[in-house]
Amino acid sequence: MRSTTTLALLLAASGTYAVEQPQHHSRPECVQARSAELADAAACGDRGSLNYCFSSLSQTLAPRGVALVPAVERCFVAAGCTAAEAAIEAQWVVRVCDDTASSGSPSQVEADLRRRRTAARAAAAGMPVLREAGLPTLLAARQAAAGPTTAAPAVANNSPTGSPSPCSTETVIDTTSCPVQSTGDSAGKKLACFPAKATMQVCREGLICQFDKAGAGSCMYKQTSLGLAGTIIAAIFAVAVAASVFGVCFLCCKERRVQKRLERAAENARIEKDAKTSAMVARKKSFRAGGAEAAAAAEDGLDRQPLMAAASDLPPLPPMPQQYTDNASYQSQSQSQSQSQKQHQQQQYAQQQDFGGSENPFADSHDAHPLR
Repeated sequence: MRSTTTLALLLAASGTYAVEQPQHHSRPECVQARSAELADAAACGDRGSLNYCFSSLSQTLAPRGVALVPAVERCFVAAGCTAAEAAIEAQWVVRVCDDTASSGSPSQVEADLRRRRTAARAAAAGMPVLREAGLPTLLAARQAAAGPTTAAPAVANNSPTGSPSPCSTETVIDTTSCPVQSTGDSAGKKLACFPAKATMQVCREGLICQFDKAGAGSCMYKQTSLGLAGTIIAAIFAVAVAASVFGVCFLCCKERRVQKRLERAAENARIEKDAKTSAMVARKKSFRAGGAEAAAAAEDGLDRQPLMAAASDLPPLPPMPQQYTDNASYQSQSQSQSQSQKQHQQQQYAQQQDFGGSENPFADSHDAHPLR
């Protein structure tokens, strides 16, 4: 009896261990696989930060041997939850994974997730946030909250004359998110940043888009060919440019010709002026040379002729007036007397010289002039 009871207890213990062992090993994989759903159903913290932290748990727990619950608590604290909230949320995450692994049906877990979603989470669910493929019930609830939606029709009109619609498409880009603490005493504190994905509106190919501050955009088709109107306008501009270039070249050539003509005229005037100046200088030099020679010859002739002989060529003097006649006769008489006295003195000195006297002081032997 005792052996049967002991055997039953051993079988039950081994069965319990066999059930619990896979559960402990499947918890990190559960949190990683359902990171988006668990982050969306959490009562506190930033959903993006929780999603990033849950999806990387299997990479941090296995090599370090860290327990799952403290790691999940750190995820909630990093996302902005308080320590008490983080402990409660971590236990709830572990319980959800255990219930899912034990029951094999996510119906009870999904009901719990729906109950935990608050009004704020429901309002935030309507925002366009990138999520991984996850729980169908959450997606159905989100679509029900957002109301019926219709997909944007594809552009059917590709004609350049029509209005393109839609103008842009959504493109997923890699970015970095830095959430801010929103609850508790540390509200407003900047939390740890994490890599995330976001959507961005990109203008469709072949369109030119313009967006305002509110995000509303307008677009038009991009024209890559000239067309008939563009060809005509381009031809007009080409003709105008060619005419402008030709006109500028013509004016430049004309101005150059005028400038050369003025330079030639100025050169000719300068040459003519130099010729006139040279001729005038030559005449002056020849005149000065001839006058100097004539003056030198005349002066030489005067020096070689007696005074009266030199004056013989001069015209006769006009007759003197009566009032000067008496004075002239008086002067002539005095001159004749002085001449006779001078001759008498010269005769006396000549006689004295013959008798060994001194030279005549009244005679100038070196002067060839007869009156001296």
